[in-house]
Amino acid sequence: MSSPTDQDVVQDLDRERGPRDDAPPDVAGTAPMLVLAPPTNPHTGEPLRPGTVWVASVCEALAVASLGTALGLTYWSAVYDFGHASWLMAAVADPDTLGRVLLAVAVTAAALIPAIALVIAGYYAWAGYRWSRVAALIAWATTGLALCLNIVALPAIALATVAAVMVWLPPSQRFFTAWQARRHPETRFSPPLDAVSYGPLPRYRATDATMPGLGSQDVAG
Repeated sequence: MSSPTDQDVVQDLDRERGPRDDAPPDVAGTAPMLVLAPPTNPHTGEPLRPGTVWVASVCEALAVASLGTALGLTYWSAVYDFGHASWLMAAVADPDTLGRVLLAVAVTAAALIPAIALVIAGYYAWAGYRWSRVAALIAWATTGLALCLNIVALPAIALATVAAVMVWLPPSQRFFTAWQARRHPETRFSPPLDAVSYGPLPRYRATDATMPGLGSQDVAG
């Protein structure tokens, strides 16, 4: 006769006690709620990125390229036509030397601030961090600084708008939720035992009684 395993003992105890009144719905026999989850990579087990996250990341990368190109053109144009190198520079009439330096610093900041925000939002959305949705909104708001540059920077506003919408769509939400559960798995506890049985389990009592020299007495706890 093979000795019972721990799993057999737990299953027998559960059958003897029956379903608990205070058990969760799925333990008591109710069908569990169906939760949609993104497919996982069969090689790594990580959630696969939906198309919305791809679109958001590409749009944010293109927005950064747009801002960088606009800033480079501003620098180039300022060499021979400073007053028309950018919309911000055109708004200031005949600046002195210090004014030109401050304007150059201002247009640089107008390009770098939204570009950095877009890089942060795009990278962490790609990596599956849920807070990147808020970062995308902040990045979209900062792209208003593109109005200080030139027409080449304007596509950054539209691209950041598309990215901010994409990360809030349901497929992206499921992707972020799956990564949140993967990084911070929920702690699961076994249900408490409210009754402990001592002695042979019912499935072994009849077998012990038929064997010579063995009785079916239970040990009182």
